[in-house]
Amino acid sequence: MSLSLKVSSIVPSYHLPLAYSTRNHTLLVLPNGLKCLLIHDPSSEMMCGAVTVNCGAFNDPPNVLGLAHLTEHLILRGSKTHKSGSLGRKLAESGGQLNAYTTSNQSCFYFQVSTFAANTVGDGPSIVESILPIFSSYLTCPLLNERYVSQEILAVDDEHNGNRNNQEKVLFHGYRLLANPKHVFSRFATGNFDTLSLISSKKIKSMAKSYFSTNFTPQNMSLVFKGPQTVLQLKKMVLSEFMSLGSSPKTLPHPNDGISTSESTLHLEVSKNEIDLFITEGPNTIVLRTPFAPKIRISFPIYLMKQTENYNPTVRSLCNLLGEEGPESLSSLLSTEKGWISSLFVFVQTLYSDVQMLVIDLEPTKSAWSHLKEIVHEIISYLKRNIGECKEETLNILADYYSKLDEYNIISQPASVTLLDDVLDYAERLNRSFADAMQPNFISSFKSWSNISAASQTIKNMISVCFTECLVKVIILAPPEVSVEQTIRIQEEYFGFEYELSRLDFDNSPQFDFSEKKLPSPRAEIVGNMISRLKNSTRISTSHMVRGFESELLNPHLVSYDQSHEIWKSTNPQTSYENLIVTVAIRFPHIRASATNSVILDLLVELVGNELRGPLYDFEKIGSFWGLFSNINRCSSIMVTTSGSQDAVESMLLQIFATLRETADRLNAYPYAHLKKARVNLRKRYEQSKDCSNITKVLSASYVLLEEGIITPREKMESLELVDEKCLKSFKNQFLNTQEYLSVVKTGELNTSCLTNLYIVGKNYGFGKELRDPSSVVLRDGSFYLFETETREDDNISVVMHYTQIGSRSDTSLFVLAKFYLYLVSTTAMDELRIQRQLSYSVYSGLRMFHRQFGIYILIPSAWHACSHLTDQVEEFLQVVEEMVTSYSEEEFHEQLLLPFIQALSSNSSECDAESGLFASLQPQKGSGDKPCGPEFCEHWNHLNQILNSTYKFKSKNCEEPWDVNLIRGISRKEFLEFIGQHMHPKSLQRSVLVICSHPFNGIEFQRKQVVSRNLFQKMERLDINIDEDSILDALLKCENAEAYGDAFRILSKRYPNQKIKLKRLQLEAQFGNLLLKVGVSLGKFSLMKNGRRCFVESSVPMVRCSDYHQIHRESSVAPTMLLTEKFEKLIRIEEYQENSIY
Repeated sequence: MSLSLKVSSIVPSYHLPLAYSTRNHTLLVLPNGLKCLLIHDPSSEMMCGAVTVNCGAFNDPPNVLGLAHLTEHLILRGSKTHKSGSLGRKLAESGGQLNAYTTSNQSCFYFQVSTFAANTVGDGPSIVESILPIFSSYLTCPLLNERYVSQEILAVDDEHNGNRNNQEKVLFHGYRLLANPKHVFSRFATGNFDTLSLISSKKIKSMAKSYFSTNFTPQNMSLVFKGPQTVLQLKKMVLSEFMSLGSSPKTLPHPNDGISTSESTLHLEVSKNEIDLFITEGPNTIVLRTPFAPKIRISFPIYLMKQTENYNPTVRSLCNLLGEEGPESLSSLLSTEKGWISSLFVFVQTLYSDVQMLVIDLEPTKSAWSHLKEIVHEIISYLKRNIGECKEETLNILADYYSKLDEYNIISQPASVTLLDDVLDYAERLNRSFADAMQPNFISSFKSWSNISAASQTIKNMISVCFTECLVKVIILAPPEVSVEQTIRIQEEYFGFEYELSRLDFDNSPQFDFSEKKLPSPRAEIVGNMISRLKNSTRISTSHMVRGFESELLNPHLVSYDQSHEIWKSTNPQTSYENLIVTVAIRFPHIRASATNSVILDLLVELVGNELRGPLYDFEKIGSFWGLFSNINRCSSIMVTTSGSQDAVESMLLQIFATLRETADRLNAYPYAHLKKARVNLRKRYEQSKDCSNITKVLSASYVLLEEGIITPREKMESLELVDEKCLKSFKNQFLNTQEYLSVVKTGELNTSCLTNLYIVGKNYGFGKELRDPSSVVLRDGSFYLFETETREDDNISVVMHYTQIGSRSDTSLFVLAKFYLYLVSTTAMDELRIQRQLSYSVYSGLRMFHRQFGIYILIPSAWHACSHLTDQVEEFLQVVEEMVTSYSEEEFHEQLLLPFIQALSSNSSECDAESGLFASLQPQKGSGDKPCGPEFCEHWNHLNQILNSTYKFKSKNCEEPWDVNLIRGISRKEFLEFIGQHMHPKSLQRSVLVICSHPFNGIEFQRKQVVSRNLFQKMERLDINIDEDSILDALLKCENAEAYGDAFRILSKRYPNQKIKLKRLQLEAQFGNLLLKVGVSLGKFSLMKNGRRCFVESSVPMVRCSDYHQIHRESSVAPTMLLTEKFEKLIRIEEYQENSIY
């Protein structure tokens, strides 16, 4: 206690969103220089911690790109005082997590765990007190063991291979390719096998140690803790475990001195202040030839005005002005008038530190490619003329309006989707500047205008300085056939795509005549008195479980129902803040869910969404959400979701349904240009789904294979080509004369009168006896299928999804046993499959929830192993899990497996995990953005999932099934082993397995030999062996030794006899076969031993290979489902239960 009194602290006065109103914040600097932010958050039992270090990829030596990232991986493998490196696995056993990431100039290490969780980590009185000494030791004295180097190089390489399929990562790399080659930002940052294998593991270890000792000093670090503990308790934890960081502290600053961290310069060859990030007369346009959806990203260097007093409000005003979607907006000009784009999105992109670009993302139409210069010129002209020449008074009014909108959105913003989001953001910004952390806007990041009368001039100054033809940067994602500029295509070294660099002259683009320099008119009446109403609200944070409560949202209450609708309402008893979420799912049970009908419904939603973009944009600006979904649950259906204030939700719903009715009524007589645009967008969406990455293909294939009536993107594309005016007229007549059934779920208060207008057709004549809900496919007992998906040409990653069918979702006991088994799989998979077997950097596992069935899956993407090898390894791993359970006595089973599982379930009950089943990947076809996934929305989706499935089990989480703790406590070792023996054991004739795999396009063997040839060529160069890389690859391709390619030396020695002695020496020194095994290219299986015997048991069921999902459907059955008449009877029973206070 005496020590804590010596550490001065500051209690900042932060402007907080209402969702964060229960939090208390304290800033302090430890005597060793470590900057800390401590957050007392009584609304959650979760403890989160993050330590950010002011070093990253900028500190990589030029000859070992990726060293910072690799060191981050090595640090988490253990410390000198805790060598096992098993903290991550033990945290997972308690429902927590441990991870890290590296950016250009920062590295962050973080953990999260429930304070209620069982202590599986150490001997401390609580799990948190056991975690902190280990976590601190990783950052104080990491082991950095040489034997882990080759393993983690493969992990880094796997991570990079995943980035190659990430559109945003590829676009960000475009900035590096445009940057000044002399600037450190231009270098490859992640690292891969090639960049990290240029020198020996021993040398890598030495460099990692040097990098760590130079940069990981407390003065260069920041710490953020957030948890339910008091600030005093958090302070004691920090002082107890983090005072040892740094052995020779420098002169300590006082918190009031305004600490700012400096850039570490271990390997920084040039100061960023001495070299321009971009060359003014250099390339300004780059075309990336990738399989992603076409995109034009236009960026302006707003960081040039970073020191401006009103920088933040100026940037926000420009984002709002450029992102408007009304009739006078830039979006309307480029899409409606010119027809060059289908959508526009404006945001700020941080490249590193405080270097930011204002980005305008455009989704181009086909005509855009021949008007690229005009598009950029039009945007700059709009900025200079419509905004730059706008009357001062008008621009000030707009700036004030947008400032109020931003303030409203900040105050009303919901808590972060996960607790860690806040902690990581604060840790990064605290690391950049302690002085900024003392400012009132540190949490909200919102700064208002210091003088609104100066807003107009400040905005115009930024336009004149930053938004010019000579400073603009354009990054284009384009298919190979699109011609932009006649330049040489270059093969990118790290991501593998082709690209073209050019300098386009936007000054000489065609001039456009702006007859009127207009800007969108502010809609001040929408903001009205909302800010004052919000400030007068008393909202308790509802982001997570309040300690002692199982749930904050009450189970939905059946408000009204008949044979045309059911209306459910749920309320949040912890808040008086009026925010609604309303979803209306409209099902057309008499319209067959054929490919043609499905496509026309998609077309109808596309048309409606296009009509609504302008009218609903004003509601988007105040944080409201709207989304349109079609063909939900494999039914002919349309779903509408809205959220926001009561006034906003009611207005949006009425507007949406009026537009739906109007559009449906004139479907076959719609204007040709609008219909063509909608068809083009649909075709593009179907093509993107068909040509998605291997990981997405595998996940999507599971629904096609295991759900009844799924229509594939290929089938939709074929049907779209056949849809003509006659089809539209026929569908319209059927649509307007059919019955509709509404399922309405509302979270919050909504006037009942509004709901009476939420019909499209309004007809009701009862259900036919034959109408039923769609169901799921049931694999026959003893089946073992291997389904192979199509592969995208540029995707060189093997992906395997191993799915074991468990049974019916309605079987509560079976679900609980499966959940327990999944817990054991999830807590051991990363350690066993990634670290021990080195299969992949990423290993995913979970429950796959289908309409009526469910199962357990393990998904592994790997750049190093063939699908067959991955499948074998998963099969072996599942047997290891069985062996582990078998080895425990009944008492050990209960104490070491069952109790930690119960604790992990309890801690996860407050977290918003990803949904399973219907809502796992569901996104709006049209709307204001992606489907919201905050905690309140997760509850809403969960309730909606139960209602649409007609199961009504509202106590469940994450769109799964409810579980009963008492039922879990009663699980015995014998019962659990019987479950494993029946459903998971390879000899079981009741086990049903589906393995879905996507092979790399070039074949795993070719990839491996490419990597090996590169590695050998580099080693030969250092030994003065003059053999080119192509010859080495050719020898490897002819090699007969499939295990280690050992014949390659014999082939090379015959071809290059004068190099024979040197080759022999290299073969002996490197022990070629073992070398290849070391870098992870062996094709051999692991020989898994346990208690002196091999525990891998061959499956008694032969694997059936197929690529036609119809074959699996023919050989399987369909799970029992519910008739719609039975659904109505079930609602009657629910109403009776409610009336008797039983339900």
